[in-house]
Amino acid sequence: MRTFVAVDIDEPILREVQHIRDRLEKAGADVKWVKNNNTHLTIKFIGEIGPDQVPDVCAALENAAQGAEPFDIEIRGVGTFSRRRPSVLWVGTEDPAGGLARLHKAVEDALQKLGIKKEGRKFSPHLTLGRVKSGKNIRELLEALDAEQPAEMGTSRVESLYLFESKLTPQGPIYNRLAEINLRGT
Repeated sequence: MRTFVAVDIDEPILREVQHIRDRLEKAGADVKWVKNNNTHLTIKFIGEIGPDQVPDVCAALENAAQGAEPFDIEIRGVGTFSRRRPSVLWVGTEDPAGGLARLHKAVEDALQKLGIKKEGRKFSPHLTLGRVKSGKNIRELLEALDAEQPAEMGTSRVESLYLFESKLTPQGPIYNRLAEINLRGT
């Protein structure tokens, strides 16, 4: 089963993200948009594991969560990972108290003990809006992104980690929540 670890975003912010997505869609670009009910902030993509590994992964996540207090993140800004050849459209996050960065490190360290490799690139927390499929109407899309700035959507409270299974289908991924792990104090 294909798995990842994520945190949820508060519903009022998800509604704002949907409004932004709706406005960006009007640019007419060739984008595979993420459905609002699939919007989340990935902490760690694990990849393929067997069903028999889920309890060990959950135990590792419990261990990581023990050292984490609930915290707030700010959701603001929209962009793409490359202006020249956009591939992923995102909503940004800010982590003023460093809680997200610490949680990411704790999850990486805990899962590494199970033989799950750490990510090779820098952690760049974001909410994926969509994936660009071709160059159609890219200029219009980039202009629409610029028009959304500063796109301040508010603060979201992080109180739990979630282990998800991701089933890929022709209609898009289906995410099944396998486990919820509360951060210490929740």
